[in-house]
Amino acid sequence: MSVTERFSERWQLLGKINPSSSSAEQNSGWFSVANFPRVVVILQVGATAGSATVDMDIEIGTTSTGGTTATMTGKSITQLTDADDDLVCVVEIRGEEFIQSNVEYDYMQVELTSASAAALSAVTIWGYADYAPAVTTGLEEVVD
Repeated sequence: MSVTERFSERWQLLGKINPSSSSAEQNSGWFSVANFPRVVVILQVGATAGSATVDMDIEIGTTSTGGTTATMTGKSITQLTDADDDLVCVVEIRGEEFIQSNVEYDYMQVELTSASAAALSAVTIWGYADYAPAVTTGLEEVVD
């Protein structure tokens, strides 16, 4: 990557779970990862209530609606508890990791589960684009 290349020229926002205080499962929705040799999932957790837990899994699928699905091996975070306020978790995925048990998965979604009590959290999913420039329509603004 050139030092003059913008982050937004190569990294594309693929999906997100907007910041919210929730005690229910939330999903990013399915999106294609076919043209992204690297994907990074960033979870930000703010305040968590007394007995809250937060789990995040990467679900992979064969179609834009899931199709044949699986939970990606080795890409779930360690469960967070009420003692884990104000943390950031990063999950990095290489393109070849979308092949599991001899099945090639071209789609993914993030499943975020807050249980027992509300936890303030947000997720962004970024893909390193095979072909520059990356699409920026999911971004409100890019400032140099």
